[in-house]
Amino acid sequence: MVIVDMAIDFPAYGQLRELNELKKQGKLVSAGGVISIWFNNDLNNFKKRLDTLKAKMAQENGIYREAPLQPLKKEKQKHICLKLTVFFKGFIK
Repeated sequence: MVIVDMAIDFPAYGQLRELNELKKQGKLVSAGGVISIWFNNDLNNFKKRLDTLKAKMAQENGIYREAPLQPLKKEKQKHICLKLTVFFKGFIK
C-alpha cells in the first residue's frame, strides 16, 4: 500500500506532509485516512516508523538511498550527551 510504503521510506514525514506528497502523486486520501492506516499498521509515531525502516534496511543488507537516512543520523546525534559540572545553583562550567 502506498501510504504504508511512504511512511516506512520517509519516517520523518508527518501526517500532513505525507498527505501533500500523496496528493502530488494524484492519490486521494484524507488526513484521517493516513492516520487510520498508520494505526492499523502500527506506524503511528516517528519511532515506530524509524524502527520499521531499520528492520527493512537490515533485510535489504543496509542498501538504501540518502533521504530516509537523515532521521537515522539525527537519532544518533541525540544520544551524544554533554557532561556539565555544576558547582552551585546557577553556575555551570
